[in-house]
Amino acid sequence: MQKIWIQKIKRLKTHSIQSVITNDLAELRVDTTISTESKIQYNKPDIFLYDKKLNHIWLIEIGVTCVDNLKAVEVEKLHKYDILASELEIIYKAKIKILPIVITWDAISSKYFKIYMDLIGIKDSVLAYIQTIALKKTLEGMFVEYKHGFEDVMTSQQRLCSVEHSPKGS
Repeated sequence: MQKIWIQKIKRLKTHSIQSVITNDLAELRVDTTISTESKIQYNKPDIFLYDKKLNHIWLIEIGVTCVDNLKAVEVEKLHKYDILASELEIIYKAKIKILPIVITWDAISSKYFKIYMDLIGIKDSVLAYIQTIALKKTLEGMFVEYKHGFEDVMTSQQRLCSVEHSPKGS
C-alpha cells in the first residue's frame, strides 16, 4: 500500500481520531456506517480505507480476545463483512480486502497478523506499540481486580473468555 495522505506524527498518544477523513487520494472512515443500496446487518467496520488511486478498499476489523478464541475470532471477523465487501465491490468497482486485526489480552497474535499489518503499511514500531498497549490494559485490569479483592485474576479471564463465545441467549 502506498503512503496516501495521512500526516505523520511524532507521538501516537497525541493523535485524535476523526470519524471521516477524505481527499483526492483516499477516504478513511472510523467506526461509521457504510451506506449501500441493500440493507446489510454488518455495515460498520472499525476502519474503512479507500485508496482512490489504486481503487482498493480495506475493511479493517479490530478485536482483542483470549488466547483460546484467537483463531475463532479472527475467522469470525474475516467473514463478518463478506456481504458488505460484495456490495462495495459493485458500488465502487474496486478490489476489496477484509483484514481482521486480532490480538489476545496478553499481546499474542496469529500467524496472519503481521501479513495483515504489512498489507496496510504498519511499521514494526507501531506493532510493538499496539502490543504494549494491549499488555498494559490487561495488567491495569488485573490490578483493579486484585486491589478490590476479586477472585483469582486468571479465573476471571477464563470466565470472560468462555462468555465471549457462548451461544446467544444462554
